[in-house]
Amino acid sequence: MSSADALTALGSDLAFSVSYAIASELRLSAADSGVSDHNLIAAVLVFSIVLSALPASIHQGARLARREWPAVRLRLARSAPSALQAIEYVVGRADPAVAGGPTRVAPKNASLVEFVELLVSIARRIAMSLLVQLVAATAVARQPLRLSRILSLLSVAVFFLFLQSGASTAVLRTHSHPA
Repeated sequence: MSSADALTALGSDLAFSVSYAIASELRLSAADSGVSDHNLIAAVLVFSIVLSALPASIHQGARLARREWPAVRLRLARSAPSALQAIEYVVGRADPAVAGGPTRVAPKNASLVEFVELLVSIARRIAMSLLVQLVAATAVARQPLRLSRILSLLSVAVFFLFLQSGASTAVLRTHSHPA
């Protein structure tokens, strides 16, 4: 097992552990506030959907910024070179000819957009895991018999695995047949 695989597995374990703790706290907080489990699940589902839509918005914003950046850069170079230097230093694209000072070499393909995408990806994974935890806890809380709780948990697992396989199939189709 490579170190990357080990870190990926650790990340999955951490996301699960964190989501379990967050789900417990959310359920307690919802109970204290008088919010039903169904409303809590709906709120987390909406949050998960928003997090799922963010990467496309980030990519679209980055494309727009890349398209408009040359014109903006030229205007900043003429009117506010120090602002341009600060911006380029932050995004890791300092140009010694423009900046006039020491440059910072950014790792290949490293950018602020990729960092934000990583944060959104982590939040999305935790939100989806949180959703699974909440649905499972709600299913167990409503069943009086152990066998019915086990069957409810199995049905929750099958449902989310079905959603995951459907999403994976959609991603594969999208990548194999670009529009």
